[in-house]
Amino acid sequence: MKTKPDLSFWKLWNLSFGFFGVQIAYALQSANVSRIFTTIGADPHDLSYFWILPPLMGLLVQPIVGMMSDRTWNRFGRRLPYLIFGALIAVIVMCMLPNAGSFQFTVSSAILFGLVALMLLDTSINMAMQPFKMLVGDMVNEKQKGLAYSIQSFLCNAGSIVGYMAWNAERCSRRRCARHRDLVILPWCRHTTYMRDILARQSKRMAPESL
Repeated sequence: MKTKPDLSFWKLWNLSFGFFGVQIAYALQSANVSRIFTTIGADPHDLSYFWILPPLMGLLVQPIVGMMSDRTWNRFGRRLPYLIFGALIAVIVMCMLPNAGSFQFTVSSAILFGLVALMLLDTSINMAMQPFKMLVGDMVNEKQKGLAYSIQSFLCNAGSIVGYMAWNAERCSRRRCARHRDLVILPWCRHTTYMRDILARQSKRMAPESL
């Protein structure tokens, strides 16, 4: 059996760097999806039912993608087709989901659209994440696996921090969003700013008239 060569630190880093982006997407999802559904008309007491979809998709998608990528052999490699496809779908859905209430749907249609988008988002994130886990097993020898998984764990947590803090859409202002029009994160910023305006107008309408 051929022994896998030792890899440099930066090659080990590059093998797991995709986890950084995956965890940013997860953080954005968990930080903003409840607010998105509330804005388009979902009952806040029913949000826990919507959150069944992400773990359900992970339960179904990760084993299937792992098994399929093990059996995939083509000129693009074993894992790369799943990484690229999952990443592209995640980018598209992250641009559409925050705008679920902007497509002139009825409330029920907007909620249904949001549910489908949430399901696709978590499916695509899991599709991109699972092959990254397997790259360490594919390319790293036994001596370096401890270091490789440590780097992977660091990047996972660093991505979560960035997703929750540095790019937290709740803290984006209109001016800050205008300076970053080329970023995929923009729809999340724009959505939550637009959403605050809607909630403010609703509060004014619901306030009792002054005597």
